[in-house]
Amino acid sequence: MHRLIYISKSLIGTDRSDLDAIVKTSAVRNACAGITGVLWFDKNNFAQVLEGDRAAIIETMDRINADERHTDIEIICDREIKQPMFGNWSMTLPRETPEGIEATAFLIGFAQNEQSASARKLYEIAIVADDLG
Repeated sequence: MHRLIYISKSLIGTDRSDLDAIVKTSAVRNACAGITGVLWFDKNNFAQVLEGDRAAIIETMDRINADERHTDIEIICDREIKQPMFGNWSMTLPRETPEGIEATAFLIGFAQNEQSASARKLYEIAIVADDLG
């Protein structure tokens, strides 16, 4: 099992339908690939956690890197894990549900333990995205 966390600069603007389309398409693709994860969005940036088989995550990241709806992708975490954090969410946005709160708490805790400018940005994205609901 593998986990990858990245941040990127959004180019979609503030139209919620664009974000919903990303989540809908990603949910289908990720479910087929056996990938779980969560996407945070603060209207300017994305933060995403992907978990699953390493080869499937590499293939997914190839697609993400080619996606013109964002730029400046920075990988914050790329490591093996013992168990997934996000259960059966093929792709979702965090919401005010117990799972969404747990996912945001995980990301904030992870970011606070890392000592880099990228991790601080990750923290800021998670906080703002949580405030946006």
